[in-house]
Amino acid sequence: MVVNGKVALDPYETDIKFMDLVSIGDMIVANEHGAQFNVTENKEYRLLAYSGNCVKIIDDTGKEEWYSVDYFHSKYRE
Repeated sequence: MVVNGKVALDPYETDIKFMDLVSIGDMIVANEHGAQFNVTENKEYRLLAYSGNCVKIIDDTGKEEWYSVDYFHSKYRE
């Protein structure tokens, strides 16, 4: 989901005050759900692009790949 030109890393949240919004170039952090897909839990990745509910990063294999937003949160999320 895109809100005001930013991608929501929590697409199930409907209240904009609580959305975890990031922009291209921001650092995002992998969570435990992505650990099985070439990303490391709690490691930061630069957001390269987004489309729908997917984000593009350079994963642990060094490749640019698309991943579900469900595997990440913003660096500054509380």
